[in-house]
Amino acid sequence: MLDFRYDTFLDLCETLNYSRTAENLHLSQPTVTQHIQHLERHYGTSLFLYRSKRLQLTEKGEELYRQVRRIRGMIRQAERQMAAPTGPRTLRIGATKTIGAYVLPPAVESYLRENPDTDIDLYVDNTRALLGRLNAGLLDFAYLEGFFNKSTYAHRLLRREQFLGVCAPDSPLLGRRLELEDLLEERLIIREPGSGTREILEKMLQQFSYGVSSFRHVSQISSFDAIRSLVAGGEGITFLYRPAAESALREGKLVQLDIEGFPLLREFNFVMPEGAAPEERYLDFHRFCREFLDRESGGMPQQDIKEP
Repeated sequence: MLDFRYDTFLDLCETLNYSRTAENLHLSQPTVTQHIQHLERHYGTSLFLYRSKRLQLTEKGEELYRQVRRIRGMIRQAERQMAAPTGPRTLRIGATKTIGAYVLPPAVESYLRENPDTDIDLYVDNTRALLGRLNAGLLDFAYLEGFFNKSTYAHRLLRREQFLGVCAPDSPLLGRRLELEDLLEERLIIREPGSGTREILEKMLQQFSYGVSSFRHVSQISSFDAIRSLVAGGEGITFLYRPAAESALREGKLVQLDIEGFPLLREFNFVMPEGAAPEERYLDFHRFCREFLDRESGGMPQQDIKEP
């Protein structure tokens, strides 16, 4: 087993933020600092530095990061191989809320019917929380809709989905082509920080020199059901992936806004730590889900962007 302080180091390499790492690992910020200082004393070198008030890895820090990830992947692989199988084999899967609630369930149901000896633990949370659990070895793999460092995670494409803006069916915003500027006086109802849905919106707004704070009113809610209900009731607008809005759009409770540059097309990805040797059953599950979703949507299979 690796010293527990390496877990702190790896998480800080991902977040580059002491407060966020403390939150992810349920530690105090001084404890995170102590863990890093211990490793720096052990190796006799600085692992992090600040440039323009932003935390960055040093050259030695990057080298240690690569080595520790490789070693941890080898340890996990050995633990899996040495563990005696007892009873059903369990897949520990993470999924963001859009994917876990609106995309995966039919595929998982079909998979379990065809593989009755397999158990599945599905953990649904936002992207930040899932990456923390993935890094801590609490998940075998995860399906993410948000941004992640593709140079440090092995990944395969699950599918691409539309990201769009929606409003109530009686909104005065309907019936015309809109610019983002036309929406800033509206109440933006949005997911919490750490959500992939929110992160996609934030990145898009930055391209136009806007941010979430550019909206006159902002409400943060972690439940898609609550967000859809408030928007359908005329309390504001929101941005979300089509699978999360599909039923409400079909029933006429929500209507897609006609916004310049929308809808966006964004990736849903199968993600594993780089260097971790994927068991064939992980890849079998991913292939099954992808083929199932392709059949259900009537779409053509999509090309992988990177093989784990």
